[in-house]
Amino acid sequence: MSYNSDMISGSSSTKIEKLTGAANYHSWRCDYQALLEDLDLDQYLTSKAYMSNTPENVKEHKKAFAKMKLSLNDYYKAKVENCTTVLEAWNLLHDELAPSNTVTQHHARRQLMTLVYHNQESITQFVKRVEQCLIDLRRSGDTLDEESILNTILAILPDQLKPLQYHFRQLDSKERTLSKLIQLLKNEANEADLKAATTLIPLADNAFTASTQPTFSRCAICGLTNHDTSSCNHKPHWYIPGKSKFFFCKI
Repeated sequence: MSYNSDMISGSSSTKIEKLTGAANYHSWRCDYQALLEDLDLDQYLTSKAYMSNTPENVKEHKKAFAKMKLSLNDYYKAKVENCTTVLEAWNLLHDELAPSNTVTQHHARRQLMTLVYHNQESITQFVKRVEQCLIDLRRSGDTLDEESILNTILAILPDQLKPLQYHFRQLDSKERTLSKLIQLLKNEANEADLKAATTLIPLADNAFTASTQPTFSRCAICGLTNHDTSSCNHKPHWYIPGKSKFFFCKI
């Protein structure tokens, strides 16, 4: 980028493109701060610098403010005209031009408020979706109180988790926290997965022939995959409902 009349400099190493709006606000902010650091004037971006009102301090502040005004286009120069300090102008520009999280917060809160349990999903999948909603909510900077979040999650729990809901509501008020609820949900999900994994249904001994031998499998006894009779004499005899992988037991 070539430097032109729309740029100012504090030294040969620090140059600033004039602030024109939100499009270049972030780069302007970084460059202006670097310029003040280069001139040893960056203290005027903090409130501490204004505790002293010595002639030298006043002189340096005027210099920092002059540099800021030179780095603004006419519109933003007029915006800060009534500001009395660099810090006041700095904050005013931030409030007007910094990206807003409003849209992100609205989306994150809507995700939580419209969350429902789908009949075809497992408890584990449901809990993961709840956790992701909470992560998105925190990242957005939303200030929704914990009690509201708790009530929202409790209200959407499926029928099989109603006992958990009752148990949670019976806890001492100090224990009824969001982290506690998530932990209880995770425990319930783990138990559901374990129950599914240990529900084995027997098959007839001749259920599989050499031509129908499952190739996508793991022996539940020796752990070998892609059943190999030369190293494993366990034949397919059991399977887990809802799983695509067949398991083996001793002949």
